[in-house]
Amino acid sequence: TSMSSGVCAWCSKSSAGTEEIFTKDKWLNRDALLKCSACHSVGYCSRLCQKRHWTLHKKDCARLKTQWVATQAEREANAARQRA
Repeated sequence: TSMSSGVCAWCSKSSAGTEEIFTKDKWLNRDALLKCSACHSVGYCSRLCQKRHWTLHKKDCARLKTQWVATQAEREANAARQRA
């Protein structure tokens, strides 16, 4: 299950879009799904779902991480164009 699907990779709970969270001294908007910190390619509604899914996800995680790193420069360039 990829982040683009908008559902938790383990329980299939639907994403709520974005949510506000308080970090240190300010409110930030973030994706309602938590991303895998290694490959950034799958999302989870909770840490518990991420832990439960790990045995299945770890087989693909390294490959997905390689793809994510390879396209990171392109994503950063697109973000810079959008800010301009």
